[in-house]
Amino acid sequence: MRKASPAPAVQSVLQLDGVYNARDLGGLIGAQGKRVRSGKLFRSGNPARASSADIQRLEELGLDAVIDFRSAPEKNQDDGTFAR
Repeated sequence: MRKASPAPAVQSVLQLDGVYNARDLGGLIGAQGKRVRSGKLFRSGNPARASSADIQRLEELGLDAVIDFRSAPEKNQDDGTFAR
């Protein structure tokens, strides 16, 4: 008998003014087949584009860390400290 696949995760879009493609990755299947809890892991485009309202919204999420996976040459000197 074939084992049923888990239901696909639905990524929740965060509505932000300047940061594009911001999503809550809750529901995705992680290591050992465990699901990522909603509100614990987010991804987005360049966080340096965040408006004041975006920063307030992100602070409300209680983020512990912002990790920028871009290489140094990909980062713009105008990005500000949020994206560095």
